[in-house]
Amino acid sequence: MMLLTLDTTAEMLLWGCAGSVLAVGLSFLDLSEAPFCLLHLLLAGWALAAAGCLARACLKVPVHRRAVLVTGCDSGFGHQLAQHLDRIGFRVFAGCLHANSQGEGAETLRKLGSAKLHVMQLDVTKQEELKEAKKHVQALMQKGEVLWGLVNNAGIGCLGLTEMTTIAKYKQIANVNIFGMVACTQTFLPLIKQSKGRIVNVGSMVGRVPQPILTPYVVTKYAVEGFSDCLRVELKPRQVKVSVIEPGNFAKATGIAGEERLRRQEEDLWGALDEDLRREHPRQALRAVTQALRAFRDAGPDSMTPVLEAMTDALTQRFPRARYMPMDLHTFVRIFVATHFPEWLYDLLYVSHSL
Repeated sequence: MMLLTLDTTAEMLLWGCAGSVLAVGLSFLDLSEAPFCLLHLLLAGWALAAAGCLARACLKVPVHRRAVLVTGCDSGFGHQLAQHLDRIGFRVFAGCLHANSQGEGAETLRKLGSAKLHVMQLDVTKQEELKEAKKHVQALMQKGEVLWGLVNNAGIGCLGLTEMTTIAKYKQIANVNIFGMVACTQTFLPLIKQSKGRIVNVGSMVGRVPQPILTPYVVTKYAVEGFSDCLRVELKPRQVKVSVIEPGNFAKATGIAGEERLRRQEEDLWGALDEDLRREHPRQALRAVTQALRAFRDAGPDSMTPVLEAMTDALTQRFPRARYMPMDLHTFVRIFVATHFPEWLYDLLYVSHSL
């Protein structure tokens, strides 16, 4: 497990600087100290605060007799996370959209998982399947076990500018990415409150920054951020921790922007445009947009490991973060600028270079 992630490094820098300032401030209480001792105090304060921050991040909770439910395990992050959590000792309930129809992802999990990995049918948009999944979880947990974690990972993407995308498509994306997440949380929250466990919601870098041509998807990921923040505050008195995972560009690793999917989404977009919009957005312009997304996808890493580690930390760290940002340094800085600086600066630096 990698300890010095960008999240940890940024936190160490913050608290290290705070420790240095405190040490230097305390030094002025003893005016007899020589000026050169200030440097020693500054370095010592930084080192102690940074070391404390790192040590805190290393504190873990045991996985014994704890279960985790992960949604969206047919492919991508959910598929790999279910296997990873199974390997480290959790009892894992892997919710798959196509579990009962011999879906390829579900079959792979059944073959590779241990006896503690349970594949179950779960469409997060269907209330009856959520109720059945809850009964399934309660029936399969052994005596003394608790449902420790819920990972709301299920989600779908969508290519499209605001005016290109139909309301029906907006509703389809929101039904899974927003309302499915909320419904799943409501269903399993009583069990999570009993264990004083964890809820982990999978957001995205585009839940923090605008990303043209992915507007319907971006809207839902901004909603994940708001829901997670409200839930975190609501559940704090119940000692339930809520974290949101904000992956950077892992489209290549997950296959979410595969060639067939991109081609189908482009055809759907073009087919839904009326004549006025087709004149404003000719076919070659739409193809250029798809090509830009293809280039963005290919620039990402092949491995999902940083995201899997962030999800695992959210479930196992004794003091989990409210946000985990598994991404490259460029994206990390981009989000920092979007969060802490005026919008005009963000637009100047990034809008002309984004998709």
